[in-house]
Amino acid sequence: MAKPRFDTFSVPKPAPASPPMESPPEVAEPIPVIPSQEEKDNAEAARLAELEARREAEEAARQQALALERQRQADRLESERLAAERLAQKQAQELAERQAAELAARQAREAAAMAHAQQIENERQETLAAEQRRQAEEAVRQQALALEKQQLAERLEAERIAQKQARELAERQAAELAARQAREAAALARAQQIERERLEALAAEQRRQAEEAARQQALALERQKQAEQLAAERLAQQRAQELAESQARELAERQAAELAARQAREAAAQAALGSGSLTGNQVAASNAQSQPGSPSSGMGRESNATGERGAGQKQAEASATAGGGAGERPSPKTPEPTRKAEAPIAVPAKNPLPGDICRQKVAGWYKPDMQVDLYAAVWRHTVSLEGDFELLQDAKTGPYENPIVTVAIRRDGHIDSVTVHKSSGRPEIDSAVRRVIQMLAPFPPFSRELSIDCDVIEFPSLWTFNRALRVTWRGQ
Repeated sequence: MAKPRFDTFSVPKPAPASPPMESPPEVAEPIPVIPSQEEKDNAEAARLAELEARREAEEAARQQALALERQRQADRLESERLAAERLAQKQAQELAERQAAELAARQAREAAAMAHAQQIENERQETLAAEQRRQAEEAVRQQALALEKQQLAERLEAERIAQKQARELAERQAAELAARQAREAAALARAQQIERERLEALAAEQRRQAEEAARQQALALERQKQAEQLAAERLAQQRAQELAESQARELAERQAAELAARQAREAAAQAALGSGSLTGNQVAASNAQSQPGSPSSGMGRESNATGERGAGQKQAEASATAGGGAGERPSPKTPEPTRKAEAPIAVPAKNPLPGDICRQKVAGWYKPDMQVDLYAAVWRHTVSLEGDFELLQDAKTGPYENPIVTVAIRRDGHIDSVTVHKSSGRPEIDSAVRRVIQMLAPFPPFSRELSIDCDVIEFPSLWTFNRALRVTWRGQ
């Protein structure tokens, strides 16, 4: 900015008055002339006039110097004013240029910021639109999942409806509808877990079918081996029988030949007696051979017995040979019993029914069962959604552990027993778990197919209730 102009100047200080000039020393004269008073007055007046003239001259010189000084100050001030004006103009021009540059830069920055903000807004709008699309897709998927879950619940409910009265059915449906509307968000979160469990149950069923197929194949192989063994034994028996028949035929032929020879000898002896050509000793020897008690006859019987024993021994050896060729297997009279199917692992219940006459199953314990797993999934889902979570929260008065509880359900849906295998460490929580289960009873009855297989199902489960009640399989 230009400096303000001040039309002032400094007044120089007046020069000090010059001292009066001293008169030159007078030359001593031998005889001074004493002037008169008039001469003295004239001389004094002349001296005063001279002093006044000198003073006026000095004053004029001083005034002239003062005027020159004023002129110089005025010129200097004017030059300073002009320089200040030029500087002010230059500064004003520079300021204007700088302000213009700053304005242009600010406008450029504002334009860039506006463009960037517009781009950010566009990206935000695109992101918002994508998020809305994703939420819409997720809503559709959740709706489809909820529909599938609802269909499953309705199928199970239909089996239960057939065994209940019309009033109980209407009340149950109204309660389920109200609970479903109140807990829709939680149901959507549980649906995925139900689907995973269904897939796990399906995979377990497939593994069981594969194991059953392998067992059937092994049983078929075992039956084939037994059939081969039986065929080999029958072949050995047939060969032994043929050998025995052959030996019997040989024995019969030999006995027939001996009989024919004996008859021929007897006939010859009779003929000789008739003709008288034989001696007494020959007749006696012939009679001795023909008699059964004779030594020769005994030797014949002994040879026959020896032949029979040899035939029996050969038959036994043939049977042993046939058995050895087919491997060491039991005889057809004592066939090998068929291998029994593997028995399920017995899991003793805490409170079995009197007499142990009921058929019990443990859900998810040793091998999958589609009917049991389906009922267990619905039961666990019902407890997780409809259980009194506030009651469990109020019972948490200190540190605790997640309890493991086994609930036994009869086929009519009533509770058979509630067993706490692993306590939470808080009796209040264990009692609250029992009260929650009792409040939810009775549960839906078993289906017709499930009632045929078992009377009681045990559900070992792990209870967690940090933010919501969740019932899961024990050990899974």
